[in-house]
Amino acid sequence: MRFVFLTASSVLSLSLGGVDVRAQNFPRAETAAQSVRNPLDIKRRVAGPRETPLLADGFYAERVASNLGQITAVVTDNAGSLYAISKDTGALLHIFDRGMDGQIDMRRALATGFTQPTGLAYESEADGLYVSDKNAIWRVDLASGTKTEFVSLKNLQSSETRPPTHFPLTLYKGRLLLGLSKSDTTSSVLSIDLITGVATHLTDLPEAPIRALSYGNGQLWAAVGQALRPVELGANKMDAKRYLLEKGGAALNVMLPSQDTQYPENWPQELKGAVIAAQGPTNHSATFQSVENKNSGGNNIVMMPTQFGAPTSVLSVFAGGFLSRDAQTAWATPHAFVIDPRGLFFTDPLGGSLWRVSVDNRPPPKPRVRITEPLPDAPTQKPSRSRGETVAMSGSQIGPASRLSSASTLKVGSYLKKEHDEKEAAKLAEETAEEKAQSNAKAKAREARRLRNGGRPEASED
Repeated sequence: MRFVFLTASSVLSLSLGGVDVRAQNFPRAETAAQSVRNPLDIKRRVAGPRETPLLADGFYAERVASNLGQITAVVTDNAGSLYAISKDTGALLHIFDRGMDGQIDMRRALATGFTQPTGLAYESEADGLYVSDKNAIWRVDLASGTKTEFVSLKNLQSSETRPPTHFPLTLYKGRLLLGLSKSDTTSSVLSIDLITGVATHLTDLPEAPIRALSYGNGQLWAAVGQALRPVELGANKMDAKRYLLEKGGAALNVMLPSQDTQYPENWPQELKGAVIAAQGPTNHSATFQSVENKNSGGNNIVMMPTQFGAPTSVLSVFAGGFLSRDAQTAWATPHAFVIDPRGLFFTDPLGGSLWRVSVDNRPPPKPRVRITEPLPDAPTQKPSRSRGETVAMSGSQIGPASRLSSASTLKVGSYLKKEHDEKEAAKLAEETAEEKAQSNAKAKAREARRLRNGGRPEASED
């Protein structure tokens, strides 16, 4: 299908005028262009299984899926399923959460064959998905996974001196909004009718690349170059309303709150309605003034509270701790995200993971050591030396009524020597008595022989 270009005033009327949302305490745009590192060029640092993001107080994060590839966009449908596109594999993934508890049950490739897809949008009324890659915008049927070409981008590719890169998508009242990075310094936003496929050139931006579009509460914002900025229907000058991220960093994604945003039940009130953004790693010393960290180094998720649709304070780091100190390696790079009653899901294309951040209302961990009753106090009274006196001991069950006697009947010393001496004495007495009996028997025998001899003494035996 070929593009039919109309005037911007004939298609879309976005309420982008009114309050100037420029925050005076935000860093202003540098006159000199800053180099922006491609977040996917950063080297991956091997991290342990317990490596988790550093979060704002009261939140915790858990990895809910792995080995997904370079996920650059993620959405949810009416039933709570997650859909994500992988830029390196060209697959549209269907990620199931049947219990709606943030725990992934399974995933499957719903459609394949996309060429470097970067945009994904869910149309709730038709219950369909739109995927943008370098060749076309595709419509995918959720029931069958069948993809059909909705709008071809090949004519657009051939009409430009340089083929566009990055094709972010968002929806606005029956129309698709498509971002195109046409050069190093120029991006465009197109509006496409969902029924006819007629495309309209909406506006140009004097920055590139454009990586994300988000519409909410009457405003259209873009993550483009190094900044977040509202997109006006008319001219968008370099010094227009824009909010720089860290110096040298890349604006990867942005999400505006809307009346359809469903937050978790216990989500902090001050964060409801906040603009959420992802920024890539910096290659300069950080100048970004953060509430939690004045030198974050980039490569994190930041939030900007709003009031009546206008930013109220500086950006603050919500999830970080992914980048090394020298900004050369990282164990994760947050990119695409979506929020619903289960929490904030964000993807890590560097590690191919999906994370969920939620309010930390988990019960406290059970202690490993069982707590018992405290020990009684140690005795404090002085010992008594009085004979026969029994003194009650503090903390002891032994008291004046104890049946234990005051003295022991046990003898001091060993029984072994005593028993030996008694046995030796008895043996000696027995031997003496035996010798005496033998001597008396001999004397009686001699006397008897003498009497038989008439009283004469016996001759000597010698």
